[in-house]
Amino acid sequence: MFKFSGFASAEGSLTAPKGADDHIVIVTYWRSFEEHERSHADHVFKEKFGVLATMCTDTQELGYELLWQGVPETE
Repeated sequence: MFKFSGFASAEGSLTAPKGADDHIVIVTYWRSFEEHERSHADHVFKEKFGVLATMCTDTQELGYELLWQGVPETE
């Protein structure tokens, strides 16, 4: 879980940085969408996630595909 620190980097942004509201991000890793969806059926997960949702004004669950993990390319 990460809390937004309040800055947007002009050096690290590909376009002009935009402001962002205060937010929290939870990062998880799953080998498949199906594995991720099964995690939501877990009783403990549902209980903890439900408590977290009560602290939110808006929630979104976005999925990303890993394209690069920082390993140098070899020639």
